[in-house]
Amino acid sequence: MGKGGHGGGDLVMLTEIFGKAPADKYLRMADERAGAWSCLVGVAANQCFETGQTVKIADLIKGLTPPDRPAMPSRTGPLKVKMT
Repeated sequence: MGKGGHGGGDLVMLTEIFGKAPADKYLRMADERAGAWSCLVGVAANQCFETGQTVKIADLIKGLTPPDRPAMPSRTGPLKVKMT
């Protein structure tokens, strides 16, 4: 919880857009690639509903680099949890 509009979120957002925000080590901030991929998910879903077929985003567009994402844990390995 921070101070200001939207529980302090307004200042954080404005600093990320116009200021000098610290690097996001969790890669939570979306860029234009993440926005494009989000739109393509909707396009693929609509095509799937219309055709009843699986639609792969990679088949919709060529050359779009996927957005940066943090490493995900293994489905079978132990999950590291930091208790504070």
